[in-house]
Amino acid sequence: PSMKLVKFKKGESVGLRLAGGNDVGIFVAGVLEDSPAAKEGLEEGDQILR
Repeated sequence: PSMKLVKFKKGESVGLRLAGGNDVGIFVAGVLEDSPAAKEGLEEGDQILR
């Protein structure tokens, strides 16, 4: 797996849903088509590290 740094502007919708929590980690549960998250290449199942 590879890591990628992605930054978004605070206060704007990035077009993704998150799932999980402290025990298992936080993961992308869905990405809206043509959203900032999709344009950055985030996909369902990606893990959010920070």
